[in-house]
Amino acid sequence: MSDAEDFLLPGSRITVVREENKATGTLLYETKNTLVVLTETGKKMYPKRHSLLVLSDGRRINGSKLIGRPAERLMRKN
Repeated sequence: MSDAEDFLLPGSRITVVREENKATGTLLYETKNTLVVLTETGKKMYPKRHSLLVLSDGRRINGSKLIGRPAERLMRKN
């Protein structure tokens, strides 16, 4: 697991890619199974499963690896 998966922070600029659709915005918060992103058209909720996240620095994260709360992901790592 990379540091990006451990520390995907609210306020991060991300692009969510799902199949042929993509949306860029600011991560507001996450739940166990979803990400809430503020896009130009408002708040959007995306499932983590079957999503690809592209961070502002170009790193890519498979959304399925983010399933669970951030604290749970840290515990799984150890």
